[in-house]
Amino acid sequence: MLPASHAAANSVLMLEIAKLARENNLALGNRGWENEAIRDTPLERLTTKVELVGDYSSVLHFIYDVETSEAFLAIRSVQLSQRSQQTNGQLQLALEISTYYRSPAAK
Repeated sequence: MLPASHAAANSVLMLEIAKLARENNLALGNRGWENEAIRDTPLERLTTKVELVGDYSSVLHFIYDVETSEAFLAIRSVQLSQRSQQTNGQLQLALEISTYYRSPAAK
């Protein structure tokens, strides 16, 4: 089920990502937001760009949890890199995750 408004979509993204990161022992880093109308539809897409840090197993579980979440979330891009060797194999995950909602103009 799609969020009913921009505020609801924003809440779904923020809360669900934070919850899943915490459950998978990942540290949340920088986050940014982007909103975009979907041409020829009554929908808008809200995308967050988020950085997370953790071990490989935690990263895999997080991605699985996002993909199987009851919240309507779609992973749009994934970038995985190893941090410096002094961080004991920690990885940095950069994701773009989107959700959709009905445009206020379409109501």
